[in-house]
Amino acid sequence: MSKYLISFVYFFLLFVNSSMTMAKEGGNSWQSLFPGVPSITQNEIDAKKDELVFVDVRAKFLFDKKHKEGINHISFSSRMFMISMEGLVEKNEGKTVVVYCDSNNCIKSYRAVEKCIKASLSNVVIFDRNEEVAKLDKQDSVYSQLNLNQF
Repeated sequence: MSKYLISFVYFFLLFVNSSMTMAKEGGNSWQSLFPGVPSITQNEIDAKKDELVFVDVRAKFLFDKKHKEGINHISFSSRMFMISMEGLVEKNEGKTVVVYCDSNNCIKSYRAVEKCIKASLSNVVIFDRNEEVAKLDKQDSVYSQLNLNQF
């Protein structure tokens, strides 16, 4: 085997091992990488549902494949992302904009909220399903504890 292949295999195994360690500890590490990104919990969503606007930031083809009725879509990779977010925040003045990716382990939502904060948009938070699941006792059924498909 060549040096490059051995190096690749080594780093791949190191990556898999660190990923498995994060999974055992619960959740992903995105929240720790974005400490300034405000978040919202499932309980807060349940309590404030009428005061919230939801935005899925995945790519359009993924959003078109599966999404709940009434959810806004603004692709984070779009050149118009910030203009669209500014318009959504302005249109929904007084409401909190909840950004999420309807998929597991999605960093786009963190980057999207971080970008909004840097642009001085207020009332923009993230909902991270993985972090909510990590809070649960591993013995309990996720779906009996959280209504992850409510919006």
